[in-house]
Amino acid sequence: MMTEILERLEYTVHSTDKAKEALSTIEHGTVDLCLLDLNMPGVSGFELLKLVRRRHLPIPVIVVSAYISETVAKDLAAVGIQGMVAKPFKKDRITEEIQRVAKKFLGM
Repeated sequence: MMTEILERLEYTVHSTDKAKEALSTIEHGTVDLCLLDLNMPGVSGFELLKLVRRRHLPIPVIVVSAYISETVAKDLAAVGIQGMVAKPFKKDRITEEIQRVAKKFLGM
């Protein structure tokens, strides 16, 4: 569903549920914005986020998850995310958050 929403907005989408593949794509500089779910097989989305930040990869990250609590939100903010959307969400909510982050951090 997320890929469909983004493609309708005319974004190029690289989608994976594997942290290693996502990190490789981000490291090669072909990604402008990362939508990250915390619940991923193997390495969690939170661990992937920490790896991205430790490697100083300058990419805005929006966390999209059903597991956002006040504590999780604080932990994510401490690691440096630019946006957050709780599942389930309406299409308009994710679209607004992507556009907000893209405008603020990417000048789009």
